[in-house]
Amino acid sequence: MDKFPLEIVLEEPVSFGGDLLEKITLSKPLTGNLRAIKSWGNPVACCLELASDLSGLPGEVIDRLSLEDGDKLVSILHPLLLGSRKTG
Repeated sequence: MDKFPLEIVLEEPVSFGGDLLEKITLSKPLTGNLRAIKSWGNPVACCLELASDLSGLPGEVIDRLSLEDGDKLVSILHPLLLGSRKTG
Protein backbone atom coordinates (compact mmCIF):
# COMPACT_ATOMS: atom_id res chain seq x y z
CA MET A 1 0.00 0.00 0.00
CA ASP A 2 2.92 2.33 -0.64
CA LYS A 3 0.98 4.10 -3.37
CA PHE A 4 -1.30 6.05 -1.00
CA PRO A 5 -2.31 8.81 -0.98
CA LEU A 6 -3.39 8.08 -4.52
CA GLU A 7 -4.59 10.69 -6.98
CA ILE A 8 -7.09 9.60 -9.63
CA VAL A 9 -7.67 11.91 -12.58
CA LEU A 10 -11.28 11.80 -13.70
CA GLU A 11 -12.09 11.23 -17.35
CA GLU A 12 -15.35 13.11 -16.81
CA PRO A 13 -15.10 15.78 -14.08
CA VAL A 14 -18.15 16.35 -11.86
CA SER A 15 -19.37 19.44 -10.07
CA PHE A 16 -19.02 19.61 -6.29
CA GLY A 17 -19.51 22.61 -4.05
CA GLY A 18 -19.59 25.02 -6.97
CA ASP A 19 -16.28 23.72 -8.34
CA LEU A 20 -15.41 21.23 -11.03
CA LEU A 21 -13.85 18.14 -9.48
CA GLU A 22 -11.19 16.87 -11.90
CA LYS A 23 -9.39 14.44 -9.60
CA ILE A 24 -10.00 12.42 -6.47
CA THR A 25 -7.34 11.79 -3.85
CA LEU A 26 -7.66 8.62 -1.80
CA SER A 27 -5.93 8.53 1.57
CA LYS A 28 -4.24 5.40 2.87
CA PRO A 29 -6.89 2.91 4.03
CA LEU A 30 -6.89 2.07 7.71
CA THR A 31 -8.62 -0.70 9.63
CA GLY A 32 -11.28 1.76 10.78
CA ASN A 33 -12.20 2.51 7.18
CA LEU A 34 -13.01 -1.17 6.67
CA ARG A 35 -14.95 -1.36 9.93
CA ALA A 36 -17.20 1.50 8.77
CA ILE A 37 -18.32 -0.27 5.59
CA LYS A 38 -21.97 -1.23 5.74
CA SER A 39 -22.41 -2.90 2.32
CA TRP A 40 -20.12 -5.96 2.56
CA GLY A 41 -22.56 -8.07 0.54
CA ASN A 42 -22.14 -5.96 -2.61
CA PRO A 43 -18.52 -5.62 -3.78
CA VAL A 44 -19.08 -2.60 -6.03
CA ALA A 45 -21.10 -0.71 -3.42
CA CYS A 46 -18.47 -1.62 -0.85
CA CYS A 47 -15.68 -0.16 -2.99
CA LEU A 48 -17.62 3.01 -3.72
CA GLU A 49 -18.47 3.43 -0.04
CA LEU A 50 -14.78 3.06 0.80
CA ALA A 51 -13.88 5.54 -1.97
CA SER A 52 -16.21 8.09 -0.37
CA ASP A 53 -14.63 7.51 3.03
CA LEU A 54 -11.02 7.69 1.78
CA SER A 55 -11.61 10.75 -0.40
CA GLY A 56 -13.74 12.67 2.09
CA LEU A 57 -16.33 13.18 -0.65
CA PRO A 58 -20.02 12.56 -0.02
CA GLY A 59 -21.45 9.38 -1.49
CA GLU A 60 -23.68 11.53 -3.70
CA VAL A 61 -20.58 12.85 -5.48
CA ILE A 62 -19.13 9.36 -5.95
CA ASP A 63 -22.52 8.26 -7.33
CA ARG A 64 -22.32 10.93 -10.05
CA LEU A 65 -19.01 9.67 -11.45
CA SER A 66 -19.02 8.18 -14.92
CA LEU A 67 -18.94 4.40 -15.16
CA GLU A 68 -15.35 4.63 -16.39
CA ASP A 69 -14.25 6.69 -13.39
CA GLY A 70 -16.24 4.52 -10.98
CA ASP A 71 -14.56 1.45 -12.48
CA LYS A 72 -11.14 3.01 -11.79
CA LEU A 73 -12.05 3.34 -8.11
CA VAL A 74 -13.41 -0.20 -7.92
CA SER A 75 -10.36 -1.70 -9.65
CA ILE A 76 -8.04 0.03 -7.16
CA LEU A 77 -10.03 -0.71 -4.00
CA HIS A 78 -11.45 -4.18 -4.66
CA PRO A 79 -8.09 -5.98 -4.21
CA LEU A 80 -7.65 -4.23 -0.84
CA LEU A 81 -11.03 -5.46 0.32
CA LEU A 82 -10.32 -9.01 -0.78
CA GLY A 83 -7.07 -8.95 1.16
CA SER A 84 -8.87 -7.78 4.27
CA ARG A 85 -11.20 -10.78 4.22
CA LYS A 86 -8.59 -13.54 4.05
CA THR A 87 -9.06 -16.30 6.56
CA GLY A 88 -7.13 -19.16 7.97
